[in-house]
Amino acid sequence: MKTIFACLLMVFSTMTMAETLRLGVVDVLEPLENENFYAVFATDGQVYDVHINDTEVIAAIKDAQKSGLEVEFETSDHTKALDVLAQRSEILGVKLLTSEFKVPVASKNQAKGIKDLDRDPLMTDYISDIGDSNTLNNVFRAQKTGMRKRSQCYNRAHVWSYEMRNYSYNGRRVQPGKVWLFFTKKYIRAYRYKWWFHVSPYVNSNGVKKVMDRRYMQQPADLRYWTNYFIQSQQECRRAKVYTDYERNPQLGHCFVIFTSVHYWQPWQIEKNEENGTLQTQWSDYELRIAYRDALGRRYRRPNLNK
Repeated sequence: MKTIFACLLMVFSTMTMAETLRLGVVDVLEPLENENFYAVFATDGQVYDVHINDTEVIAAIKDAQKSGLEVEFETSDHTKALDVLAQRSEILGVKLLTSEFKVPVASKNQAKGIKDLDRDPLMTDYISDIGDSNTLNNVFRAQKTGMRKRSQCYNRAHVWSYEMRNYSYNGRRVQPGKVWLFFTKKYIRAYRYKWWFHVSPYVNSNGVKKVMDRRYMQQPADLRYWTNYFIQSQQECRRAKVYTDYERNPQLGHCFVIFTSVHYWQPWQIEKNEENGTLQTQWSDYELRIAYRDALGRRYRRPNLNK
């Protein structure tokens, strides 16, 4: 899979049953003999269909993937984007743009690490262990529920994670980690699944991981319960420590999970860690500004929780 570039999804409403999305192309899954659609993996985490007869569209998409250029997709309406079982949207038209997706240069929230660390290289900060069930449930319920319907999971997770800093436990600010669920090409093809990844904050509770996915869960959830919600086969997900564990095994099972510290925002940062040891160690104002804008809208003012 080609290097994943950071992007901000831009959605423009239209008066028809279609919409225009500006994003990047991560991968293209070729159709089998009995299939009528290409599957396009986009930087918003979704998988889109392109009919095999739309040769000009698929050619432009492949050009975008090779060149790293962003594109404008005209897609069929996907008002059920939050429904994990909903059908994929189909790409009806594409416009290749001249601007490239560029990974931001190293900033204060990035540091060079050593690849052969004894510990997990993606775990650069502590994960709270909240042993008290009342506190755990209070933190979960305090997460915002009024997120925009078109918001991206990685932006929602970033906002929820940041605002957990409002709480403390045993004299220390509550800080989650993040759990990334990557769907294999085998699963995406078998179930015509519409996502290629999902992410949520998690904390520990007496040593047990509890996923804090306020969008899809009603309470803090055990890891297997959470993955089963998205994996129709109920197959257990393999644990991966680096991105290529997932990338190089597209036919191995149905899913992989990767655990990171809280500051990892998008999948490309997990990939960059493996490529050159870049670590995410602090909150980035740039990333938070984008996350809040996408999750809650332009008018929402982010609280300052850095003090």
